[in-house]
Amino acid sequence: MKKTRKLIVLSIISTILLLSFVIAQSTNPWSASAAGVEKNKFKSSESVYVKSLKFICDTVSEIDLYIVENNDNWTDGDPLDDVRGAPEPVVLISSAVPLTNIWENPDNGKYDIVVDCNKNGNYDELIDKIDSFSGPGFEVEAVAGSGKAEKGSSNIGDHKWQYDPEEPDFINEMLQLSLTASGEDVELINMTLSSFGNGDDTEISALEVYVDEDGNGKLGDNETLIGDSQPAYKDDNGRAVIDLDYFLTKNVKENLIIVYRMKENASKGDFSLQIESITGAGGDSDNIIKFSGLPLESGKSSVVAEKTCLGEVSVVLSPNPAQSGGSVKAVISGLDNCEGKEASLRNNPCGSSTPRVVGSCALKDDSCNVSFKATSSLTYHVCIDKNSDNDSVDFGEYTYEDLVVELPQENITSPEENETEIEENETGEEEETTEEIKNTTGGITGGIAGIGAEITETNSFFILLEVTLLLILFVLVMILFRLRPVSVEPQKEEKEEEKEEKKEKKEKK
Repeated sequence: MKKTRKLIVLSIISTILLLSFVIAQSTNPWSASAAGVEKNKFKSSESVYVKSLKFICDTVSEIDLYIVENNDNWTDGDPLDDVRGAPEPVVLISSAVPLTNIWENPDNGKYDIVVDCNKNGNYDELIDKIDSFSGPGFEVEAVAGSGKAEKGSSNIGDHKWQYDPEEPDFINEMLQLSLTASGEDVELINMTLSSFGNGDDTEISALEVYVDEDGNGKLGDNETLIGDSQPAYKDDNGRAVIDLDYFLTKNVKENLIIVYRMKENASKGDFSLQIESITGAGGDSDNIIKFSGLPLESGKSSVVAEKTCLGEVSVVLSPNPAQSGGSVKAVISGLDNCEGKEASLRNNPCGSSTPRVVGSCALKDDSCNVSFKATSSLTYHVCIDKNSDNDSVDFGEYTYEDLVVELPQENITSPEENETEIEENETGEEEETTEEIKNTTGGITGGIAGIGAEITETNSFFILLEVTLLLILFVLVMILFRLRPVSVEPQKEEKEEEKEEKKEKKEKK
């Protein structure tokens, strides 16, 4: 009796638990936690899972799983548009959708889950399954994202800035800044900066922020301005707040460039800046986001005096053409106020990373000479660093000239000598040809004697046989010509006799 009661109690408990599960499990399929338990509300930092009971789709082994915007009025034939960009194919196990992670870091919103059994991209009322028909299948609540700031990999660091009247450029890149938004897109609101150094910050024309689209740490022609302050600072060693107009895509590192726009008459000194804070707003949560990693300091920009070494370097090689092994002088000039600057003569371009220097000289009265030995025809380059930026590729800093090297005069044959030599050769060849013709056209006897001698020398039976046959042929031809007149004369005599006989007959008549 007690055993029977226990079985009855156990059955009742099992039934209650089963009913509780069925009541709790309101849909098939259902959104779930990582443990497979139904869950209808998620944070944007969580992952959404899906699971189903058996026999969700008949006679198929694979389905397409869609996440779509919530729809409380589903009708047969509605097209399915997955918010992730494409549905996720799922292989059924025992005719059920296994526990599947379908969305990591979901976007804020309300959604339905659709099991497309026939994979036709449309909702079929009698075939497909939905979570849920009334109300959303699950909801995602945005969690405030975060932002991180750091120096970019192409940050310029310490550098020099100089006004160049030949190539005016007032841009002075100060800092490459890398920003990353996590959890959600972030709209940048503003940036607070301060200046320091012994330079006069009031002489800075503007403070500008650009998107560094190519990531090289240099301001390009087509890069986008997203905020500025004009003038840069109201006070020396002052502070500026720049309003920004830019969206950061979550989980994508993006580079900005902080730029000083200098003035022509900027005084000498050192200039630096510090980014104190960056503020943004969450694209989903609308929460205010303060970027971490701050403050950040730029390198030191040393403003030096205006460039005074002006002009375009030129070179003249003399002599040109030059004799091989002879001395050549490179006369370098064309510059103004470049006293003491070093000019180098190379046989490769000034922009080469491995210069092949032939010689160098220091400018005195804006010119100097380099002498060298001519070896072969080459292009010689003259390089000078007018603005002391450790290169020779700026305006007026490089030039070149081609040197033609000739062989020594005694080794060169003049055209007249060549013509005389050709005529002599032609005369000699004609004489040799005439002599050969004479030898060839000698008498038969001489020819035979010559052939006989050749036969004796070569001891060739076949040559002797050939000569014999030729002689026989020659004799036959001669006999033929001699017999031909003999056969013609009798014919003439017979004709004359016939004429005489006819004449006599006529006279008798």
